[in-house]
Amino acid sequence: MYQGVEEPHIRNMACSLFILPEKIYLLNEYHTDQLPEVLAHCDVCDISSVGYDTDFALYSLLNFEFSESEKSGEWLFFFSSEYELGKFEKCLSAAWHQLFQTALPFVPVEAGRLRDRARETVTLLQSSAQRNDSVTRGREKFSNT
Repeated sequence: MYQGVEEPHIRNMACSLFILPEKIYLLNEYHTDQLPEVLAHCDVCDISSVGYDTDFALYSLLNFEFSESEKSGEWLFFFSSEYELGKFEKCLSAAWHQLFQTALPFVPVEAGRLRDRARETVTLLQSSAQRNDSVTRGREKFSNT
């Protein structure tokens, strides 16, 4: 998750995203016996639009309106597949529609530093996933001989 364009770098971590009828919760994914920690949350009604990038369909940008809860700016989410991104968009759209009885606005992510960094991160994540797959296949091949 990347929260706000003023941060000097993008922090990537495995997270679980829960979309409830009126709230979104982002939890870390520990690989131990520890309980997940809530990293961030927001009200669905504070979201003003969802940004998409047709050329790099593995990230989504939540845009926020300023509100009483002091949520403003953007949250950037990366997904492991277009299927996962689609599930997120479908659930978020349903929650938005339930609240406002209208379609959630989807807008193209504008050219600029944030889009460039998001695209770079998608490329790095894909490359990392491919390397991990290669290592896993190599280990499986080695252990089967």
